[in-house]
Amino acid sequence: MISPLDQKLIGRLLAEHPDDPDGFADRERRAASFLLLYEEDVTKILLVKKKTTPGYRWSGQIGMVGGFIEPEDGSDLDAAYRELEEELQIPRGEVETLGSLGHFPTQVSMTSVHVFVGLWDGVRTPVPYPVEIEKIVTLELETLLDQHARHGYSGRHPAEIGGRYLRYPTKSGDIWGVTGRTMHSLLELLANGRAGA
Repeated sequence: MISPLDQKLIGRLLAEHPDDPDGFADRERRAASFLLLYEEDVTKILLVKKKTTPGYRWSGQIGMVGGFIEPEDGSDLDAAYRELEEELQIPRGEVETLGSLGHFPTQVSMTSVHVFVGLWDGVRTPVPYPVEIEKIVTLELETLLDQHARHGYSGRHPAEIGGRYLRYPTKSGDIWGVTGRTMHSLLELLANGRAGA
C-alpha cells in the first residue's frame, strides 16, 4: 500500500489546495480526469498512452484517464469515475478519491480539466479501451520526484518554465501539456509537504 504517511500527507495537502485559483472551471468546455496512485512494491502513477490516430487531438500522447463532462454526470467527480470505468474498466469501488488537484486549462481545445487524485487498489488488471488507448503507462512516484528536482522544476510555476519545456521523459514518450502541468502540481505539493512534515 502507498505509505500511510504519504497517503495522509496527500489527502491533507489536497484539502488545503485551492480548487480553482485561476478561474479555469468556468470555461465552456469541461472535462474530468483521474491521476491514479497505486502500490506495486513502490508507489506508482498510472497513466495511458493515447492511440496514434491521424487527426486525433491527443494522438500518441501520454495522459490521464478522463474525458468531457456529460450532462447526465451528477458531478465532475462522477464524470471522472465514469471515464475511468469506460477507458480502463476500473469500477468506482476500487478507487478512493484523495481529493481535487484543481482545474487545469488545455492550450489547444481551451478545455478546463478538473483533476482528481485517486488511490487505486490495483487488484483488477485494467483493460484499455482500444479505440482511444494504445497502452497503460506506469511510473514510479519517486522517479518522477527525482526528475522534477533534477530538471530544476522545484519551486517554479509552470508558466515560468514554459509549456514546451515542462516535460517528464518516459520510455513511452514525454509527459507534457496539461498532463505535465498536472504532474508538476502534484509533485510540488508532495515535495513541499514532505519537506514541511
